Amino acid sequence: MPLVEPLRQSPNRFEAGDPTNALPPQSNTLIPGTARLWRESATFVVTPRAPGRALIVRLPAEALIARLGSIANLDRRPLSFAQGSGAICFTLLVVLIAQAPLLSQEQRQILGDCAFDAIVVWLRSEQTVRVGLSAHRRELLNAIYAYIERYLDDDQLCPRTIASSFGISVRYLHSLFTATGTTVAQWIMIRRLEAIRSELLLRGGDRGCLRDVATRWGFHDLSHFSRVFRQHFGTPPLTYIRQRTGSQRTEQ
Repeated sequence: MPLVEPLRQSPNRFEAGDPTNALPPQSNTLIPGTARLWRESATFVVTPRAPGRALIVRLPAEALIARLGSIANLDRRPLSFAQGSGAICFTLLVVLIAQAPLLSQEQRQILGDCAFDAIVVWLRSEQTVRVGLSAHRRELLNAIYAYIERYLDDDQLCPRTIASSFGISVRYLHSLFTATGTTVAQWIMIRRLEAIRSELLLRGGDRGCLRDVATRWGFHDLSHFSRVFRQHFGTPPLTYIRQRTGSQRTEQ
């Protein structure tokens, strides 16, 4: 997981990427209290309303997409951080950048993870708002999210059991998730991976512990689990644990 860092800057201009692909000036003005998400391969020139400064954060695109399912409905659109989870993210990032020189590498790594987790929570809430669902469908989707959390460790949890519990068809259930850019199965896997990460950080351990935890959460092929974990969190599971717990074990 990358550390959060400000890019090169002048008082009213921030750049990233290839200048030949700059966005039109009218589309790159940030309104105070808002943010934009964009692909690093394309230039994004930010001109805050003077006087002002902008905070630019680099995020791992692969891990972000893996944990959100899709960012298509968020890419280059104004996102609010004036209140709620967005405000928490902004405050956390500002403090993290200011205090980073005083922290050890291990502390920066752990707090960087926390910041990334907070950003994921914020962007998930933005996704829910932007999917174009009716108020009734959003309420139903949120109830389904809560249901999945409650039965996340149940090996019988699947689209069929979820649909049956809410008295809807599996097809209708899939349509709710399609609007968010992910599928029911993908969402269950995302949340289980996040639960596995939390458990591994609490338990530490070697490959035996890793196999035990992964198997209990439904990952019976350790090589496959390691690939999926790396996709989501940036490093293989044992390396991830070692970097955050001070363990000297290495990935085999």
